[in-house]
Amino acid sequence: MKIHVLISVLLLVGFAPVSNFDEDSPQQEKALANDGKTVVYYLHGNMRCRACRQIEALTKKTVEEGFAQEVKEGSVELKTVNVDQSGNEHFVRNYELATRSVVVSREEGGKEINWRRLDRVWRLVRDETAFIDYLSKEISGLSQRGS
Repeated sequence: MKIHVLISVLLLVGFAPVSNFDEDSPQQEKALANDGKTVVYYLHGNMRCRACRQIEALTKKTVEEGFAQEVKEGSVELKTVNVDQSGNEHFVRNYELATRSVVVSREEGGKEINWRRLDRVWRLVRDETAFIDYLSKEISGLSQRGS
């Protein structure tokens, strides 16, 4: 009789639902937040001028400082891509690039649902405050709108 009870208990425990997350754990919050994310692309070529490098630096600063929590949670991501490298040519076609630029893309369910090419970064490259404000508004706007 004791063996039947022990086997029954072991079977019940063995088939009980198991959660990998503690209630309100950071991992659970991250998993729930990953329904969608905003990707900020800095798209460059093999040859980069001083303005190109400044655009990259200001883009990185904007994302890392202005969206630190979102980066930590995985809802905002910065990707630097050399469009001249083999396999990256599709970025030029997909984002209709006439020159190198910054693109903010919204993904949901692993698929891109919306994007904006931020051509004004070239006009604002010498005005750090205006550049950061412009990029921050675009990231926030696309993140909130989703589509």
